Amino acid sequence: MPNKRRIAFSTGDRLIEAVILGKPYIANFQGQTNLEKGYDYWQEISDIFRYGPPRYMVSALCEHKGEIIRINPNGVFMITDSVSYAQPLAEHPPERVELHCDAIVCPARHVRNLDKINLILKTRDCVPLSGTDGDNFFVAHLSNQTLFGYGTASGKFNSDSFESSILHRLFSSFINPFHCSIAIGPSIGGTINQRSIDPTYQASEDDDCECYGYTEKPDQKDGSLLLECISRQYPGIDLEQFYDNSPVPSKGKIVFHWSKLILALLKYHGVLEQRINPTYNFCTLCNHRKFYSQRYHNQHPEQNNESGYNLTIVSSRKAP
Repeated sequence: MPNKRRIAFSTGDRLIEAVILGKPYIANFQGQTNLEKGYDYWQEISDIFRYGPPRYMVSALCEHKGEIIRINPNGVFMITDSVSYAQPLAEHPPERVELHCDAIVCPARHVRNLDKINLILKTRDCVPLSGTDGDNFFVAHLSNQTLFGYGTASGKFNSDSFESSILHRLFSSFINPFHCSIAIGPSIGGTINQRSIDPTYQASEDDDCECYGYTEKPDQKDGSLLLECISRQYPGIDLEQFYDNSPVPSKGKIVFHWSKLILALLKYHGVLEQRINPTYNFCTLCNHRKFYSQRYHNQHPEQNNESGYNLTIVSSRKAP
């Protein structure tokens, strides 16, 4: 059975629903691409939302460039936050549209074929966001590249090659953060980790796992580089509480408290804490049997017969 989790946001006359599908749902077998495998479950996806097919499946390819695409009210043209271009949806679904972006925003009402549109975000260890401010609903892919510009310019931060945090552009141009309700899906370093799910573990003030670590050695200071990138984008945030000050001795890494940092960034942009739902923010590495983790995959090459993504699918329909 697929690993399904549902979150619903009520906006008055509309019901925005997000379904998170784990590793058993999407996998790469016998040369079949991940998204093609997902479409094989078209009927099951429709059943999850209690809709009958056909549907428009609009997918973000998550290329770590931070681009945001908005669906026009006429449901035909896609507009990026920097460049406008036409990509028409077919007159009659089903239609698969794959967009070179890291976030998709769709108006929550007055959109042609709105009840037939599903937004899809596919992630591995990165953070999937879904939500609505009542006027729009969205999916967004958060990573150290889309948030902070880490990894640009051959691994070194370059302000000329990175515009600004995807969250800054999402909340300044498309989504009202003060009215926004958000769900955080499974990601590495998530709030639900091996410590929190271990029945023998004694809870403490620090229940974070050590999955999200960056190499910190004399000849390779990836952790320090990430800290520099975060500071450049968010100079007002005190980073001391979001990482371990000294590298893990046995691993030579700086461990980041990733889920706590994501929560802090959302609040920094004006999202109210009571509107942030981390219920399904599982750590993908700790929970690799439930969700796909690229890091686990890389650490266990003997299991290379399986590869995949986790999917976040968001849909809008009239409230019952």
